[in-house]
Amino acid sequence: MRRIVSVVAATALVSSSSGQINSYLILTSNVITPDSPSATIEVWSTFDPQWYAFNGADFDILAAADPGDFSNPERILKGPGSKNGQVGLGGDSVDGILANQLHFPSSAGIFADTANPILIWKATWSTSDFSPREVDLRTLTRGYAVYVSDQGNNKWLQDEPSFGEAFGKITVVPASGAAAVLPVAVIMKRRRR
Repeated sequence: MRRIVSVVAATALVSSSSGQINSYLILTSNVITPDSPSATIEVWSTFDPQWYAFNGADFDILAAADPGDFSNPERILKGPGSKNGQVGLGGDSVDGILANQLHFPSSAGIFADTANPILIWKATWSTSDFSPREVDLRTLTRGYAVYVSDQGNNKWLQDEPSFGEAFGKITVVPASGAAAVLPVAVIMKRRRR
């Protein structure tokens, strides 16, 4: 099983979730700055351990009408993955993401990945507006299913009380930490003279 490290750093992932057991985690790779105007956004599925594996989801991801854009969606799973021609791709939302994985008997040689949580989708989010802010991310789900057992039987969970949406944030700052400190140091040095 993979381990997710929740640390704010340029190479680590920062997570936020609703705390539900059949839901998602939204992870971002870094703080947005003029030096680093893009971040990788990952959506992970987390499900009740009584189930065998994640089966699939049909969901949207929204970035709160912010002046930023999603691009480069990636198919992660062994199924249809993110469908082509996603509505809203290149804007503040990605609509109609289909994240599925297949599970067939051994004769077909295809088995579901049973990792929990499991990475199901990722994309890049970029902006050219560096006004300081936090961009709210959230999911909207139309369908969510798990494999009940290793026999390939699935169960739809989106109508159950335990199902929840996920929330995340992208932090935008005018300059990176080192670049922001430099002008202050120069001003202080000039004042001393």
